[in-house]
Amino acid sequence: MNTTAKGDAFEERALRIVEAMIEEKRIAVMADAYTIKTKEPYYSHARKGNIIFDLTIEVQPPGSNKYSIFI
Repeated sequence: MNTTAKGDAFEERALRIVEAMIEEKRIAVMADAYTIKTKEPYYSHARKGNIIFDLTIEVQPPGSNKYSIFI
């Protein structure tokens, strides 16, 4: 298995673990206030460009149309 395939397999496993932890209430995130994203770009003012994260959890308060924090 090449390194890209290994990395992709690891990221998929990590995603399943994070989803299970939220479902089992082992991470303090309200079930209706989060979105899990993969390969999502986030703007960095310091770098003046996007940084692409392999896996993030966006936490969005009820009634908001934008996340307030991401993990």
